[in-house]
Amino acid sequence: MHPVRSALALAGLLVSTALAVPAEVANPTEHHPVFECNLPVHTERLPTYALGHSLVFPQDKLQAIIKGAAGGGARIDEREDDSGRYWYSRETLVGRFDKKTNETFVLPDLPSLKPGDIKLNGELLKILMADRSIIANDKTLAGIVIGSRLDGSRQVLRKEPSPPASYLLEGAVRRAIPYESASHPVCGPGSQAVFSFDASGNIRGLRHAWKPATSQGTSLQPLRPDQIRARIAEKLAESGLDGNATVRHVDLCFYDSGAAHIQPVFRFNATVRSAGGPATALLVGYIPASDKGALEPLPNITNPDRGALPGPSLPQYDPGLNATRSPRSATTLARLPGPSRRDGAIALGRYLMNGDGLSPTFIEEGWGLWSGLHSASSRFVDAQYYWDDARGYNEWAWYYVNNVDVAFSDGHGWPHHFLTNGGLPGGGTVTISSDLYAKGFGASAEGRGLSYWILGECSVIPAPTDFPAGQGHLAFDPWWKVFDGGMRAAVGYRDLAFTNPPKWSEVGMALGYGASVVHGFMSTMLPTGKTSAVTRCGRDGETIFQVGGLGKPDCLTIWWYN
Repeated sequence: MHPVRSALALAGLLVSTALAVPAEVANPTEHHPVFECNLPVHTERLPTYALGHSLVFPQDKLQAIIKGAAGGGARIDEREDDSGRYWYSRETLVGRFDKKTNETFVLPDLPSLKPGDIKLNGELLKILMADRSIIANDKTLAGIVIGSRLDGSRQVLRKEPSPPASYLLEGAVRRAIPYESASHPVCGPGSQAVFSFDASGNIRGLRHAWKPATSQGTSLQPLRPDQIRARIAEKLAESGLDGNATVRHVDLCFYDSGAAHIQPVFRFNATVRSAGGPATALLVGYIPASDKGALEPLPNITNPDRGALPGPSLPQYDPGLNATRSPRSATTLARLPGPSRRDGAIALGRYLMNGDGLSPTFIEEGWGLWSGLHSASSRFVDAQYYWDDARGYNEWAWYYVNNVDVAFSDGHGWPHHFLTNGGLPGGGTVTISSDLYAKGFGASAEGRGLSYWILGECSVIPAPTDFPAGQGHLAFDPWWKVFDGGMRAAVGYRDLAFTNPPKWSEVGMALGYGASVVHGFMSTMLPTGKTSAVTRCGRDGETIFQVGGLGKPDCLTIWWYN
């Protein structure tokens, strides 16, 4: 799950002159991945770098960005605890500074954004890049690139959608390493400096984490292409994915963990076929670029040992088998036990695809989301944690997805579809909206009901521009029924996306501290894929603590990143 865009983001700035070994397109076998890409050839010894202390984004510039992000005239309240400093506009998180890592992020107020023909403020970016408390002055390289663009469209009930319009454009400072007379990208979670500009050329958003780097010399001999192929196959085999994976791209990059080192790695992007249905997932993996191994741990593709597994597919009682629990009307089904809204609890339900090679990763992502939410606020309750089941979105919706405030589903997907169980014919496909509860999702007068649906699957929320010209309404059509029950927002992806469990912890923390659900998710998860969201018009800035039914909508907005 999570997009090739992030792996190739530096293509316009960083050009490799490495030789390449042609791809060997083999037939897929039970035990070997297919390589449909060239393998890089490097001969010079590889450099490594030691990282120094984290830079702290200048407070005067940060305060100006925070004020602008909140819409200019809004009052900003600053709060602080042992782990960080936080800035709020009313009860919505605008910015956060992490005291441990010195990482800083600022999120824009979506309702205050105006559409326009957005261009990067190049002069301002150059001034920021020249500030040595933002970008370190060292032997690494840095350059400005155009990042992602936030677009939006709205549709009033029974009318044509508005033309797509642009609201934000990212300008990013990308780090690179000089090697073999070329520049090679720095990858990984460290070295971030991304600024979001509005139609007036003002900065409305920020992601910053940067450490100075000191060269440790060039002592590592790079792997040969045959060794690269073997190590990637081993990496996939460790996760049980070698038999259904196709490696699409391999390149040399320098991994910045944000901890102690920038180290050379070979990064590979692969597609993995789902156990059922037509969906594919994307994953990114890293192997050390030399025989000496990694200077510090690299991310695993999957982690099958993360905590408890989800519960069984059946609820605590089966509405189809237990007559005392099977009233005639689905609207009166007895609910699974859960916290009442009177105590202020926010109930989370996690529903993860079973029977698939990436199921361990879906488990890891589900745990990441929960750990992030819980670490930020004690109001969250892990109310449900099950292997996914298509019936939980239809005849059993009142037991499952419509019995919690926030639902997280994770697995494989494609536009307006997702899979629930790879062991079933067709993968237990759910189609939005024909396979969903007829009256939609949301809180009714009787109490709890779904307010926010977080979809970890690829491509489930396409944008109007993903359809032929003049047919943008197809992006909206299935969602009207879903929102009829009073649901507030659905967030996810419009394209293939890379698996990235640590990001799910990060987004859980952002939402738990009070970031808007829509852009808190879209901005945080953007490095993993082209994010998107469907929400009620005018409610784009609501937080995860704003729950409860709203009735049938008369206007919907779709936001998406390009």
